[in-house]
Amino acid sequence: MEFNDADDDIIPAYDYAATFTPEQAARLRQQLESVRIHKQIMEEVEYDHLFDSGERYRGKCAAKTNWIVEGLLPEGFLAILGATSKAGKTCFATALAMAVSTGQPFLGKNVQQGGVLWCAFEESEAERLHVLNQWPEIPKSFYIGHELPPIDSEEGLASLRIWVRMANAKLIVVDPLYGATAAESLADGRVARRALAGLKEICRQQNCAAIVLHHITKDLSVGLVRERFADSNQILATASMDMLMDSADLPEGGRLLTIACRGRGDFANRTLYVKSSGVTNYELVDKPGPLPTKADRIDERIFTALANSPAGFTAAEMASNLELNLYSVRNRVTRLAQEGRIRSSGKRQNAKIYTLTP
Repeated sequence: MEFNDADDDIIPAYDYAATFTPEQAARLRQQLESVRIHKQIMEEVEYDHLFDSGERYRGKCAAKTNWIVEGLLPEGFLAILGATSKAGKTCFATALAMAVSTGQPFLGKNVQQGGVLWCAFEESEAERLHVLNQWPEIPKSFYIGHELPPIDSEEGLASLRIWVRMANAKLIVVDPLYGATAAESLADGRVARRALAGLKEICRQQNCAAIVLHHITKDLSVGLVRERFADSNQILATASMDMLMDSADLPEGGRLLTIACRGRGDFANRTLYVKSSGVTNYELVDKPGPLPTKADRIDERIFTALANSPAGFTAAEMASNLELNLYSVRNRVTRLAQEGRIRSSGKRQNAKIYTLTP
């Protein structure tokens, strides 16, 4: 009787196998075959969960789609919210987080109520409280932490897992990405991916979502484009969705936020226009027409000042009266004079006096 090498882990070598009768050898071969089949079945059962057929996968995942903010942020998603410093991203994220902790609609959309973990890696206690005090009360389910371990460390991820369960958290906010990581730079692709991979896995396993705030470059000349994230592309590749936010003052007061979204899913590939009249008030609006530029707003104030003073003003006087930067006013009056919209009608202490063109 002959034995294969594959049998060595089942029975010892049988140098005396020749002493078996044909019937004994047949029974032994059947037993070995049964053992092999059993091992194969056990291995298949052990690893059966690793893959799903396309049909089963679609049905299973579709049934699990639950929204934190309906049509905007689903469970299991990690979103990067990028904007320049002081553009309003922290206030916007706070309003969203408040909606989750209270279950109140956000941007007119239904919200799944749950705990919030706000990871403040940059704000001081006073700065965080200043924003939160804009609401009448802070919900008990809104948790804030300051001295936290990095999100790209085992300790940081372990503590987040524990707190997600303790707080029944549905939303994690990390502010900002650079302050939340132990890495000195996120320019390296592997480092950038590792910085977010663990947090994203927590979102998947715990059925919650995360928003990571990130500073972007101030190069306004290139427009509202993803290149302004100015780090490794792996930051955007690892995130489920990136949201690039810009803000502009509205003539009637308040701000218009333009949020360009890119990501996985139709809902994640669009541009949102949000009007804000304060830290606690945000509403979706239709795409607006062209907004006045900063130069347009300065020009309008110059025209109003000159219309109310027929004798005119120097550039320095206008800058002082309007509380504007002198350099900006000088640039604008020079341009307006060149265009013939205002004129120089004399001098006062060697400075040109400007009046409206008749």
